Amino acid sequence: MTAPADIQQELSRVWNTLEGAHKMRASLFNLIIYTQKTSRDSYLHTVAHKVIEQFPCRILFISVEHEATEEYLRAKISLMYAGKEPSAIACDLIELEVGGAQLKRIPFIILPHLLPDLPIYLVWEEDPSLDNPIFEQMSLYASRLIFDSESTYHLPAFSLKLLDIYKEIKIDIADLNWARMENWRHLLTAHFYSSESLEKLQKVNEMTIFYNSHETASFCHTRIQAIYLQAWLSCQLEWQWIKTIKKNKDWVFVYQNKKDQILITLSPEDYPHLAPGIITAVTFSTKEDHQYSFTRHKEAPNHIVVKIGTPQKCELPTLHIFAKGDSGQSLVKEICHKGMSSHYLKVLDFVSKMENPC
Repeated sequence: MTAPADIQQELSRVWNTLEGAHKMRASLFNLIIYTQKTSRDSYLHTVAHKVIEQFPCRILFISVEHEATEEYLRAKISLMYAGKEPSAIACDLIELEVGGAQLKRIPFIILPHLLPDLPIYLVWEEDPSLDNPIFEQMSLYASRLIFDSESTYHLPAFSLKLLDIYKEIKIDIADLNWARMENWRHLLTAHFYSSESLEKLQKVNEMTIFYNSHETASFCHTRIQAIYLQAWLSCQLEWQWIKTIKKNKDWVFVYQNKKDQILITLSPEDYPHLAPGIITAVTFSTKEDHQYSFTRHKEAPNHIVVKIGTPQKCELPTLHIFAKGDSGQSLVKEICHKGMSSHYLKVLDFVSKMENPC
């Protein structure tokens, strides 16, 4: 471990070890990851490695223990490598472990170690709706704020806080759970892009969204991606939310369009070999008894089987292939994206006015 005052000295020592090793140092941006000291630490370190593999950057990894029995502030300096030998690119990793009241020193410690003139992405892995004065200070540095709704127990409060942040400090924000279900938004958009198909979609009366409810040490709020998907659909189709009903293990969202009621059911399934919270299927029917099914192949999870049928005929099933994704790919997507998603802003506004469905 290194004393905070010696971070720059330790960085210089580490850099000197690269002399004659034919390694190049490079950084495209600064990445700050702020998290509580929990079981998610190992997952977030994996995420950091995934980012480095595609985008060389300087990472400042802050692990906080709010209820520590003793105050401490420790630093560790190491290197992570992007690419493969012998041309791997060396990237700086500055890890800070903080306990108790020492937390207030963090903004002042990291500031000198941010590479100037490069973007700063702040990944805030704590619920932003909870009061934390450190967040206000650190958000002033950021070019983009990236949250994870996995951290919250109250999704409407989380959504309202993100809207307030966006309005107050005018900075781009993102949510990793929104990025995790991006493929499903693209799939449904591709199948209902024409005016004719949209007209059929407007006649939906029942829909079921199946999701993987299998929890892990790093993920326990497995319903959020399904909540986001149904909220996005209702926003785009201009349905009015009426109420939410808990029915055994299912959650039923009741909507009203111009003429009829629509029932959207979120139904859990348990697949230990699949990522927690991912959507496994979307099925729905219309008033004319048109049936639509988009189902994830359980042995090839990036394959989606699409089936469409009417009372007169059944179309041959088609196959849609999602890009393969690993841990950390949602963060990579958000780093690649520019600007603020207007669709996500609508969903945040929509969810902020609902009862808590988490």
